[in-house]
Amino acid sequence: MANGIGPSTNESTATHLVDVPPGLGPASFRYNNPGAQYPSAKAAQFGQTGYGIIGGGHKIAQFPSPVNGAAANFDLLYRNYTGITIGAAGTIWTGANGFGVPGYDPNSMLTKAMLDDDSQAITLLKAIAGRESGRGNNLTEEQWRQAHKMFKSGSADKYSPVCRRPTLLSHRLGQRPEPDC
Repeated sequence: MANGIGPSTNESTATHLVDVPPGLGPASFRYNNPGAQYPSAKAAQFGQTGYGIIGGGHKIAQFPSPVNGAAANFDLLYRNYTGITIGAAGTIWTGANGFGVPGYDPNSMLTKAMLDDDSQAITLLKAIAGRESGRGNNLTEEQWRQAHKMFKSGSADKYSPVCRRPTLLSHRLGQRPEPDC
């Protein structure tokens, strides 16, 4: 796939330990997992390759690209956290280790409509990612859009932006490579 984005993987990746040395930045950056979610069978749909153990003995899913990780984060929020307040979602997300989403009222509801809208969803997950890493996030604006498209597609394999290189014939026919390349 394009830009290091990986395909969907097998559910067994949820039990495959692959620690990354801590000297390479915040855990959410090292594991390409902006929201620092735990590993799961569902995360494999978005390319999870394994998991690591970070501070406090917590698990963190590893992804081949932050695009894959952000797509899995959107999916997790959509499946497990909509219909409750942002404050309650944060408490569950962190295992009651405190949370708060910068710029959001903890009493406001997290809705499926928010996550369906790319602008609102990206803004929300950027705030969560910044809170998790303590250093903002490590995705470009285009990567955030790709992650949301992957989430809306339902899996890395369904998203799969195919990079077509221009050929002489495609040039003559006026075809261009796909924009996600």
